[in-house]
Amino acid sequence: MFVNIKALFTAVLFFDNSFYLTSSFSHLKKYFRYTLLAVALCASCCFHPVIAQDSTSVHSLLRQIEDQQLRHDPFFMPGIFPSYVSNKKVYRQQRKDNNVFYTALISYTLKKIRPGLPASDQTIVDSIISRSEKAVVLFKNRKGKETYNFWRTDSAYRLPYLWGLNITKKNMLDDDPDCTSICLLSLHVTDPIAQNAHEVMQDYVNDADNPTQTTFSRYRSYEAYSTWMGNRLPVVFDICVLCNILTFVQEYNLPWSKADSASLDLIVATINNKDHLRNPFIVAPYYGGSSVILYHLARLMSIKPIPALEALKDSLASDAQRLLQQTHDGFEKIVLSNALLKWNLDPGITTPASPEKIGESNVPFFIGNIPSIFNFVLKKPLSKKEVGFYYHYCPAFNNVLLLEHVVLRRKSNGNNFTFDTPTSKRTVE
Repeated sequence: MFVNIKALFTAVLFFDNSFYLTSSFSHLKKYFRYTLLAVALCASCCFHPVIAQDSTSVHSLLRQIEDQQLRHDPFFMPGIFPSYVSNKKVYRQQRKDNNVFYTALISYTLKKIRPGLPASDQTIVDSIISRSEKAVVLFKNRKGKETYNFWRTDSAYRLPYLWGLNITKKNMLDDDPDCTSICLLSLHVTDPIAQNAHEVMQDYVNDADNPTQTTFSRYRSYEAYSTWMGNRLPVVFDICVLCNILTFVQEYNLPWSKADSASLDLIVATINNKDHLRNPFIVAPYYGGSSVILYHLARLMSIKPIPALEALKDSLASDAQRLLQQTHDGFEKIVLSNALLKWNLDPGITTPASPEKIGESNVPFFIGNIPSIFNFVLKKPLSKKEVGFYYHYCPAFNNVLLLEHVVLRRKSNGNNFTFDTPTSKRTVE
């Protein structure tokens, strides 16, 4: 039910003036006027799809997220948000995982929405971020580079993917530009540190003379960033990773490098070929499918305009609307509606489910993908069947996206919410 508030207040004025014309009812005038005003105010709070989610919703969500951040736990590090790994696409807490990915992503997302929150809620956000930062530094490269690893670098850890084997090792994976970008954004590092990290990333791109063999042949000539910063693993393209790197570049107003431009070209080509819809686990092997790809694109585009992506905005929005109509999962609806809201479009839905249901969704945001590093001849059939996939879940991150949804909704309805945007709004040429 939707109540036209403007019409109600017009009715108040109409009846207010009518009573002047009918002296016999003048003594009832003030009572009738106050009744209509009360109805109008109640209707505005109870039936408006956004105002119904008032400040208490934001506050209660923040409190819940704060409670999910651990201070003391036998397994999880202090400041970490618990995440879990499943070899089936089903949320369960059987296999715990200490990784930096979700914690850093939560901090970055909270930083973005913080300026639009009341002072009391900003204090909660600050305390969450402060605890997160103490955990994030334990994932930094131990040789002095401004790079970060998915798993901690200060000690050995148990690989969570091999269910039957108790393998404990230090630095099992190379650092990666995805975690590096997200961690640096969450820490809000100085410009010189950001510039240094960006320079390091330039050493880990696809070489056209010795191209990657892990993707479609049509993409192998792009000198874009690899997902891995090292020599232990082959070059792997992931357009969500590329979006996160470019988000980092845009947030810090860094000069675009050859690899940045090549990465953008690869993203555009992937969209034009519709591989973000037809082959999501090939073009974004470490993320949870087409809906998550669209969210990454929208988040990148929301920072400042990139003409090559703006030209595709209508098509991407249509993709998001179609997927939104098809899904029945509350978390996936949040992911898609947030993408549309970041494109300044109305998704046409209100909050689809409770924080508990959204937090325990079976739809993963991130995937540990073993076949991602295989030669494409083997990778393609395995990826189609999702063989060797390990699904990472984090209830707190899902709830942060729900919080982002509420705040984006309010902003779209003119409720005076502001966002942390760069001071420079230059357009990338």
